[in-house]
Amino acid sequence: MRSNPSLLKGLSLLSLSLTLLLSGCQVVSVKQQALNITIANERNSILMQDALSEASLNVLSMSGREANVCTNDPDACIAELKTISQIGEEQFLSAASEIYLAKSMQLERSSDCKTPSSTAKSNTKLNLSNQENNCLDRQMNMLDKSIRYSYAYLFLTQRKPQDRIFDNRQVQIRDFYNQAIAKQVTLYGLRNPQKQVQTQIQLGDNTYRINFNDFPQLAKQPLEKFISSYNLNFSGLRTINRRDGFGSEFVAVFPPSNRKESSKYIVDPLHYNFKSGQNPNIHDARYLAVTLVVEPQIKPKNVDQILNNPQFVIKVYDPYNTENIKVAGKSYPLAANFSAPYGLWLAENNLGILAYLSLLDRDQRLSMPHLYKLEPYNPNKKIIVLVHGLASSPEAWIGLTNDIMGDRV
Repeated sequence: MRSNPSLLKGLSLLSLSLTLLLSGCQVVSVKQQALNITIANERNSILMQDALSEASLNVLSMSGREANVCTNDPDACIAELKTISQIGEEQFLSAASEIYLAKSMQLERSSDCKTPSSTAKSNTKLNLSNQENNCLDRQMNMLDKSIRYSYAYLFLTQRKPQDRIFDNRQVQIRDFYNQAIAKQVTLYGLRNPQKQVQTQIQLGDNTYRINFNDFPQLAKQPLEKFISSYNLNFSGLRTINRRDGFGSEFVAVFPPSNRKESSKYIVDPLHYNFKSGQNPNIHDARYLAVTLVVEPQIKPKNVDQILNNPQFVIKVYDPYNTENIKVAGKSYPLAANFSAPYGLWLAENNLGILAYLSLLDRDQRLSMPHLYKLEPYNPNKKIIVLVHGLASSPEAWIGLTNDIMGDRV
């Protein structure tokens, strides 16, 4: 049977057309990418870059909204995401947490929200304008919502934290929660300067009550402020002793002592009648490590109760005495930064110059020894006294002291 040339030509043209058509529709290609890019795409978030995480961007893609549009109006964006049934509960809560945190960071960068460093004195009069105060209020409102959505994701979804132990997303949400607490407490101190830490934080209709039950020593004396140690860096310390876990790391700061130092030589200081009744050359600890955990005051039964309950509690923990805490009925390790109080004390006292001053000005500086406490007296602990040489200072013991401060034993 002879083939028909016209038919063969037609089939060839049809085959070619189909091939071109299929090639034109192909929009997915495969290639290897650098390992660091792969890991960055999985782990980066608004805390590490000026953009939302891939997980949040994937959620936004279901709504067709651009990330910048959503960040500019987070309430409308979250309301729309909630109506999309294809978005799972964990996806929705985690994305909402990051979007509200991103909005607070956007406000922080704006000129209206410019404030002094968080390490400035909390009782300093800032003379903020109404516009600046309103901006800070908006920023704290965004942080409040980020905390709530983070908590709901971590503890009120069908899967519990132990079920997501290897999920990168859970680590991100824990960081959102910790950072939101750090910024919330810091901003409130700047927005409402007081001489002492107040017993509660009022954000509109929402109240965060500070609970010292797990650190009773702090409840018995005035505190000047809390300083977040979440991202403090100390260049003079070889290592930063930390413990990973749940909660936001802070340093509790006591007011400075009003007692004047004395250079007068006293033969028997134990029985000497000091004017204030205390030896002015014995300096109390001013910086203590604490960890803050924010929880609903009443145990919630569902996500709506987390988002709408106005009463929250800020629990203050002593990380030396507490290694694990119970949250939503389960035990989790408590985060801690043991080096931050010591680092702040070193920075405040400028020990490097003391050795030279002691050597050059002996008459005034070597009359009586000084004792510096790094933590309040605890009868259940052994006391270690470090004594430096004549032409030296406590700076000689920085490495050893830092290691001791981080030793849990």
